[in-house]
Amino acid sequence: AAAAAAAPPRMPRVLDCLHTFCQTCLAQILDRVDDNTIACPECRVDTAVPDGNVRRLLCNFGLRDASVAFAAAATVGGASKDSAPVGDAAPCEVCGEGAVTGRCIECAEMVCAQCTKVHQKQKATKQHTVQPIEEYVSSGIPAAKAAAAAEKRTFCVTHPAPREMHELTLFCNTCNSAICMACTVKDHRTHDYTFLSEVADEQRRQIQTVAADVERLGLQVDTARNMVEETQRRVVEQADAARHTVTEGIAEIQRALDARAAAAIAAVQEIEQAKQKQLGMQVEALGVLRASVTSAIEYTGRTLDRGTDAEVLASKPVLLRRLEGLLQHATPMTAVTTEQMVVDGDAAAVIEALGRFGVTHDTTAAAAHCTAEGAGLEPEVQSNQRLEFVVSLRNSRGDPATLPDDPATVLMVSAREDNGTPIDVAVEQEGDTPWRRVCRYTAPDDGAVLDVEIVVCGQPIPLSPIRVTARNVWFAPTFVPQLVWPQNGATVAGQVARKVGNPSHTCVVAHPALPLDVNRVYWKIHIHSLAPNGWIAFGVIGVDRDLTPNSYSHGTHFGWSSQNQHYTAGAHTNWRDGGFQAGDVVTMKVDRVDHALSFRTPRLGVFTIRGLPPNAPCFVHVNMHGEASVELLPATRDDWF
Repeated sequence: AAAAAAAPPRMPRVLDCLHTFCQTCLAQILDRVDDNTIACPECRVDTAVPDGNVRRLLCNFGLRDASVAFAAAATVGGASKDSAPVGDAAPCEVCGEGAVTGRCIECAEMVCAQCTKVHQKQKATKQHTVQPIEEYVSSGIPAAKAAAAAEKRTFCVTHPAPREMHELTLFCNTCNSAICMACTVKDHRTHDYTFLSEVADEQRRQIQTVAADVERLGLQVDTARNMVEETQRRVVEQADAARHTVTEGIAEIQRALDARAAAAIAAVQEIEQAKQKQLGMQVEALGVLRASVTSAIEYTGRTLDRGTDAEVLASKPVLLRRLEGLLQHATPMTAVTTEQMVVDGDAAAVIEALGRFGVTHDTTAAAAHCTAEGAGLEPEVQSNQRLEFVVSLRNSRGDPATLPDDPATVLMVSAREDNGTPIDVAVEQEGDTPWRRVCRYTAPDDGAVLDVEIVVCGQPIPLSPIRVTARNVWFAPTFVPQLVWPQNGATVAGQVARKVGNPSHTCVVAHPALPLDVNRVYWKIHIHSLAPNGWIAFGVIGVDRDLTPNSYSHGTHFGWSSQNQHYTAGAHTNWRDGGFQAGDVVTMKVDRVDHALSFRTPRLGVFTIRGLPPNAPCFVHVNMHGEASVELLPATRDDWF
């Protein structure tokens, strides 16, 4: 509260989020924090309070005027002169204590009787007109406000006292803020400032322009919110459909399980009945056999025990026929079937299968699992060329995502140069794979830097935005070698130059000349053969005629040889131990920006010679001695270095 003591306690102050609260309340909030930062009670956006003084926050001028008018109306009849304010009566805007009795027209402030007296005695304000509060109210507050609009004054919060000496009359272009004359003495002494009246209209237009953009943003937010709410509705529909599918599926599975259980039990019963029937018939047959055996044994025993020899021998044929007949019986003596029944009761397999039923996946594209790749996203791209890259949309499981009818609601691809210039990006489906989207754009001029932003469901994919630099690089010329100093055994066929038999030097210059209007030129040299007595030097040279066999020593030659020499303007020094050999594929580069010639091989690495003459013509050059052959090849984007 102490921070607000020098100003009316109910002065409305604006936070960075444009929410307004009274000065006293903000001071009380500030007293409870340690970092001079107020979190908006409504939206929680932080606002830094300059010097920990809430008086330095922007005043809500419109709300201040409205509150003053309301309080002035409440003051009339609400309190007697010189008394403290009652209820909603306005307190004095100077001392903050006495009841308002008038309004200073020049200062646009409500004042009490005591402050009116002081006001009329001070030199700076004694000529001011203090209008009685009754007159101010009775004249019609809206009309009074309109009449006083031209007289309304706004004062500096940096230099609060005396207020009437620090009216905001200047605008600092450097800081983009209104200042008073005192501000120009120290804080804004070296800044560019002018009178408010001279820039007010233009500043209003700037604010109106930005406000119009924000208003359009509001319409976009409305559209986005409607879309999101519609998506919420569709999520509910999909979830209801999924629940119905699961419920109906489980019911169908239950019916199938019940039917399967009934069928399985019936099968068990059928097998049981068949086994019981077989075993019952066997038991019955064994019972008959047992009865026959018992009967025969009893009869035979009685005959042997009681019969005479004549009776026994007379009975013998019948007895033996019966007894031997019983021994030849056909009744099985082991069970015709067993108790074994095998049940396919692998419940675990069924449970496992059931575990897969009803599993629900979110097939929406997940930004964290989406990728983008292609020539259009390389760190350096060819300027003014149509380039492309492919975005693969995958869900949280890494599987191809399911896209809605309008994929643009899921995938947003944009490109913008550093200066804010947008680059048009065309997005379309790749063939029959809707989850892969081909993005095409035309690279800007040489040197332009652009950011390619890829957003999936409102979230950037990994590495987005991707920074790309356009380069004017001629990377795929086809050179045709020509013999400038032909010797015996030297031939050219297509892009291959060959030297055989004769140990003398052969000079080869390739056409066309390297272009002057590009930053870098690439080509490749494939060393097909290099005999022990062979020697090769290659690089660039400034002329394509009137060369001697020793062209490598020409004053415009830059390059390297297979015997560890490098040449700068024809002068050579050793560059390393171990040079080129048969099988090497050497990528060459002329950099017009750095005035340098470089080569790269997987075996030797990268080497550079600087000092190429700027804007000077040059040709690809090869000099061979002994037996050797080389082929000039166009470079590809993969060869850049």
